[in-house]
Amino acid sequence: MKRLLPAFAVAAVLAGAALLPAAAEAKGIAIINTGEDIFEAGPVPELADATDPQVQRMRAGFKCSVFGVFWAYVHWWGCEPVLFFKDSSDSFTYDNSDVAKAMVTAHYKQSDMKIGFWAGNGRWIFLGALVLFVGGPILLGLISGGGGGTQSPGFDDSASDDEQPRPGGGNPFAS
Repeated sequence: MKRLLPAFAVAAVLAGAALLPAAAEAKGIAIINTGEDIFEAGPVPELADATDPQVQRMRAGFKCSVFGVFWAYVHWWGCEPVLFFKDSSDSFTYDNSDVAKAMVTAHYKQSDMKIGFWAGNGRWIFLGALVLFVGGPILLGLISGGGGGTQSPGFDDSASDDEQPRPGGGNPFAS
């Protein structure tokens, strides 16, 4: 049980850090992401011939509420179709009017969202790491048969038929 204590401690710290409320900021040892994000689905063919450069930059996508840890989204929900363009690295301008929603849903569905590898699959990497850190020591203990007997390690008091027992019951350190 003493071998499992560090694994349980790490799992408890990670679970506790994941439950802290924050909006993409460091709290303790974890960065928790909450709020909204826009995921691109693709271009909008109806806007390709527009003369306004901002309209030409617009893309079809879905605006979703998100919850994540270390920028890996654990859950996203409430997605609605929008037309958007990126203002800067972390800022979007979007249109969620009925006309915009109709343009997006005419060409795309929610499964067409382009969620990055880490944002979409990072939760499975965290889960795999948790299973390895917690389940690995348990599995190794079961495989090696660790700690089931009452003998101390290295003590063998069994003698084969051709061996003579040592004085002191087979203990090589006994005199």
